[in-house]
Amino acid sequence: MRLLIALCLCLPASAQSLAFSKVGKGPGLVLIHGFAGNRGVWEDLARTLSERHTVLTVDLPGCGDSAPPPPGPVDFAAVADAVATLAARELGGPGVVVAHSMGGLVGLRLASRHPEQVRGLVLLDAPLLPMEGVQAERLARGLEQDGPGTFRERYGRFAASPEQLDRVVREAARVSGPVLAAYTRGRTAPTEAEVGKVKCPVLLVASPILLPLGENPDREARAVGYGGFGTLLVVRLPQAKHWVMWDEPRLVGRAIGEFVATLGKP
Repeated sequence: MRLLIALCLCLPASAQSLAFSKVGKGPGLVLIHGFAGNRGVWEDLARTLSERHTVLTVDLPGCGDSAPPPPGPVDFAAVADAVATLAARELGGPGVVVAHSMGGLVGLRLASRHPEQVRGLVLLDAPLLPMEGVQAERLARGLEQDGPGTFRERYGRFAASPEQLDRVVREAARVSGPVLAAYTRGRTAPTEAEVGKVKCPVLLVASPILLPLGENPDREARAVGYGGFGTLLVVRLPQAKHWVMWDEPRLVGRAIGEFVATLGKP
């Protein structure tokens, strides 16, 4: 018995159960939060989407109520595999993945590695280009020393209001500095090959933070890492900041609903 317990404790976080919530009934949606967040960021949108869908919201490793990831840079492929295992068990069939910000790196790998489980991929203001190594390391060290303070300094301009910034900083404070640093270091991994493997339709819902010019959103999106998708739809929300599902909940919900409708029945 002691040996069994020891073996369980040694399992990497990607092999352990992820904390999640499930609401609604109908075709499945998997909602993946962004950097330093948790499944609570989806509360309002999940309530709306659950009127027509089974909505699964997940805490990524080290966030919310999920166990921390293994030591070292986060392996987004391993995290995607863990989410895929959970989604297969809870939804029982293919679903649509909706991912915000850094969660897009998980959603991307979920779609590329488990195409039979992903009918469509929705990315909300999600940067796909890898971070430059020196920049990532500098940010990671700051997060290790002062997670909330570094988060506020780095991402303050992404928030729509001081109150919103306070909210995301409070959530970031729930995640340990080493875990924030591990995700940051993991973001240096290349993504181009993963993008090329995605066969399902992709919807990008973006703010001016990701697509600042807005004159040709499709072309601009392809210039920031979205060029390899076979089918890409782009919706730009000019009044939103980075947390688009909070700033424009009605428009985001409508964009997701219309996108899912184009996919037909599961």
